[in-house]
Amino acid sequence: MFRIIRKAIFPLLITVTALAISGSAATFSVIGLSKLFAGASLAVIIMTGTLEASKLVVASLLHQYWSSLNRLLKTYLTLAVVVLIMITSMGIYGYLSAAYQETANKEGITQKELAIFDSRIENYKNQKSSREETANSVQERITQLNEGINNIEYSWVDRDGAAQQRELLSTQLELANEEYLRVSNDISKLDSTILSLENERFETEISSDIAAELGPLKYISKISGWEMDKTVNILILIIVFVFDPLAICLVLAANFAFGKAFPKRRENIYGEKVVITQTPIVELEADPDDLPDLGENKPVLWEEEDERIDVIGQNGNTGLHYDEESNSTDKEIEKINSKIQKIKNSNLSPFRQNKKVDTLNRQKQNLLGKKKNKEDDDLTIIY
Repeated sequence: MFRIIRKAIFPLLITVTALAISGSAATFSVIGLSKLFAGASLAVIIMTGTLEASKLVVASLLHQYWSSLNRLLKTYLTLAVVVLIMITSMGIYGYLSAAYQETANKEGITQKELAIFDSRIENYKNQKSSREETANSVQERITQLNEGINNIEYSWVDRDGAAQQRELLSTQLELANEEYLRVSNDISKLDSTILSLENERFETEISSDIAAELGPLKYISKISGWEMDKTVNILILIIVFVFDPLAICLVLAANFAFGKAFPKRRENIYGEKVVITQTPIVELEADPDDLPDLGENKPVLWEEEDERIDVIGQNGNTGLHYDEESNSTDKEIEKINSKIQKIKNSNLSPFRQNKKVDTLNRQKQNLLGKKKNKEDDDLTIIY
């Protein structure tokens, strides 16, 4: 079960994740770059979209054919991928910073509205304080007038003068009561206005989603001791440095996973499909100093020539048929040795390797036996 998951599902999961992250990074980058170059937004979207697609293709190309590409092309393609990662990161930074700036502007407008409400409430509270002071003053005057009227009733002997004075104080008392009533009404109106403004301020504050959006950032800014802009900038840079490089790494990981799950195969000498485990052989230029000396000064092996002449003299033939058959047998033996070596280097099971090697060894022994018998026949003297 785990083998099936590892071979089929896990590489597919890596691929889907890589494409999802790459697609989201490309989307944010395209939108961010189009905002940076708003004058030609459509052209920027087309250009960055094709560049994002080519970046994934180039990354996969470098992974698949790294050993086959020449050094100049590998260097250029690697630099191209790095530059495209930087462009994508710049677009993502522009997108996130623009989103934060938009939220910050809304927060600024909300804060200004709340500041206006606070200013109006403070103004009405000051008016209320002034009215309360006036009401206290009128209340004191009313108290004094009541005391004066009471004193007149109990201390004045001249009844005519007392009546006139009491009438004057009563008139002043009536005016003071009217003024107190008017001031009290003003205070009540001010209280109603202040309460209404506070309710409007509260509704404005809770109806805005800005506080919820910037709440975590404000908390991070508070515990870090940084300003809001600096906090947001650091967080955006962290996201940028992780986003697109992770997408490229997952693309390479998907190529690697599929390569392990479905390795390349080739036919061996027996027509079987085997996994290629060795790196391809790279042909190198030969060094003239390492080449063998094939000049005309090669020494003649006179002992072998004498032996061949003896054979010719004994059998009455040229001995050429012996060289041809011997060379043919040696070539067949050499081929069998080569097959044995390939089988030992293959990925076959030990049982199958031993079985095939035993068969080839028997063929090799038969050829060696025939060769030895032929040599004995050729060296036999006929009388």
